[in-house]
Amino acid sequence: MVQLLNLHKNKHVSVLISVLLVIVLRAGNFFYPAEKSNADGVLYPFLHVGDWSVFVQTLAGIGLTLLNLFLFDFVLTRFNLMGNLSGLPVFFFAIIASLHPSMGNISPGLTALPFIVLGFWGLLNNFGEKRGQYSAFWAGLSFGFSALLYFPYIVFIPFAITSLSVMKPATGREYIALVLGLVLPFGWTYSLFFLTDYPSPTISKVGYADLSMFAKGISKSWGVWLSAFTIFGLMNLGLLNLVKTFNANKIIVRRFFTVIIILPAFLLAGIGLSSQPSPDIFWPLVFPFTILLSRLFPEIKNPGLQKLLIGILFITMILARFDFYFGGSFTFKLVN
Repeated sequence: MVQLLNLHKNKHVSVLISVLLVIVLRAGNFFYPAEKSNADGVLYPFLHVGDWSVFVQTLAGIGLTLLNLFLFDFVLTRFNLMGNLSGLPVFFFAIIASLHPSMGNISPGLTALPFIVLGFWGLLNNFGEKRGQYSAFWAGLSFGFSALLYFPYIVFIPFAITSLSVMKPATGREYIALVLGLVLPFGWTYSLFFLTDYPSPTISKVGYADLSMFAKGISKSWGVWLSAFTIFGLMNLGLLNLVKTFNANKIIVRRFFTVIIILPAFLLAGIGLSSQPSPDIFWPLVFPFTILLSRLFPEIKNPGLQKLLIGILFITMILARFDFYFGGSFTFKLVN
C-alpha cells in the first residue's frame, strides 16, 4: 500500500487514508465498548467520563486520536525530522493507534497524550536556543500536566530531565526551568483544592508487577499477544534500520530519535505505578513506532516484502478484533 499509493510523497492521500482508518477501525467500539480504564489521575475524574454514553466515549476517543495524530505530525513537519517521508508518519500513527480495539474509547492515557507531544515540541525548540529556559519550562509544564491526567505518566519527570541532557548540553538555568515546569502543575492544582476547600484527590495504592508471574497476570487473550508481538517485531526491525542510517541524519534528528528510542524503558517503569495497569501506559509507544516504521518502509526495496509487512499489520488488526468481540479483552491482574 505504501508503495502503491506513494504515501511518503502524497501527504493528502495519506492523511485521508489515516483519518478513515482511525474512524473505521473504531466503529465496533460504538457497539462493543472497551473496558473502562482505571482513572489513576488527579484531573481525569473531573471529566466524569463514566456518565457519558458509549457513543460519546467512542466519539471522544476518535477525536483525541486524530488530535494526537495531527499534533505529532505537525511537530515532525515543523522541525523537518522526517525529510521527504512526510506522508508516512500519519499513516503509521493511525495504524498503531488503532491496532487493538481496547484503545478505541477515551481513556486517561489518551487524554494526556497531547501534553506529551507538546513536551516534545518544547524539547525540540530548546535545542535551537542558546538560552532555552522558556522552552525548557514549557516542556516541563506539558509533561507535568500529562501526569495529572494519568498518574503513571509521572515517569515523564525523569524522562524529561534525561531528554534535556540528550538533546544538548543544557545549562543549570534550563534544568531549573524544566523542573519548575514539571512540579508547578501539581502545586497549582493542589493549591486550588486547598483554597476552595475541595477534598484533594488521592492516587490509588501503587501496584506492581512480579515479572516471574507477568505472563500469568496478563489476560489470556491471544489477540493481545498477537498485537504485542507484531509491535515488538516491527519496532525491532525499524530500530535495526535506524541504527544503520543513524549517522546520516542531522544532529537534531539524531538526538530526538535517541530520546524517542529510550522512551519505552521509562514506560516499563510506569507499569508498576498504577493500581491497575492498563493499555494506557502503552499509548506513548505510538511515537517510536511511528518514526521507526516511517523510516523502515522506504528502505525496503522489495515491493513484495513491503506488502507482506503491511499485510501482517492489517491481519493483526482483524484477528485482534475477532478475539476482542468474540473472546477476551485487554486486562491485567495485579500480583498481591
